Amino acid sequence: MDKQIMNLITHAINETSIEKGVAQIVNNKQEGAGNFFVKTAGIVSGIDIVEKVFNIINPSLKVTIVKNNSDYVNRGDVILSVKGRIIDILKAQKVVINFLQLLSGVATIVDKYSEEIKDLDCKILSNYKGFPIINSLYFKAFEDGGGEAPSEYIKIDEYQVMLAGSVTEAVHLVQKKYSYEDIEIYVKTKEEFEESLDLNVKRIILESTDDALIEECLQIKPNNIEFGVLGNFSIGRIRSLAKKGIKFIIIDNISSQNKGIEVCFKLYKKSLI
Repeated sequence: MDKQIMNLITHAINETSIEKGVAQIVNNKQEGAGNFFVKTAGIVSGIDIVEKVFNIINPSLKVTIVKNNSDYVNRGDVILSVKGRIIDILKAQKVVINFLQLLSGVATIVDKYSEEIKDLDCKILSNYKGFPIINSLYFKAFEDGGGEAPSEYIKIDEYQVMLAGSVTEAVHLVQKKYSYEDIEIYVKTKEEFEESLDLNVKRIILESTDDALIEECLQIKPNNIEFGVLGNFSIGRIRSLAKKGIKFIIIDNISSQNKGIEVCFKLYKKSLI
């Protein structure tokens, strides 16, 4: 796990305090156990992160993973159990819940879209609108939900095209600096799409929800170029897009649809493990 994520976890732990009343009642040696369970159905993500939370707080905590990343959970299902010093368990409680709710929420909404096209040769591709600092966690949650993280291709978007003066000039400037790298370019018109076809790019993403424009681009697209579309597409529409032969669909507003899943915690004085 990279240093940036470890710093984020440590920061989250450090800013989480035990309520003063609880700290007075619970002594440092008292042991117990607890369950983290869900009150809403969804797809689990963030298990590797919460294991790190427990390990940083106290490596001697015994954690039993009941549900792994990508697993489906129903209301009432236990995701994980933990045993050890109660003071450490309570210290971890809020941090674990926050990570699980946020990341599982991403996986759950992506799963809803992915299910619509699971039998087709098409993937829900992550947009770049993750969460500041923790983009890698967002992309992992996307994959847990059946989607695909952004490629390692060099991205050229509308701002780079604007600054370069044209699609061709933007691609040539990037190719000059990164001569052996694959390029992914975002275009908005048929003219930009056609211009991109002769520039040896790997992937073209059409930023449009216009069916007529999408069809026109599909008709002239060569087989060696990966083609995707980006827009605020509904779940009901993505299947028809996938059936046209589109390889990737980016749901532009998918992050705003994340309502999370409700994760709760119950503490027991006696061990459950």
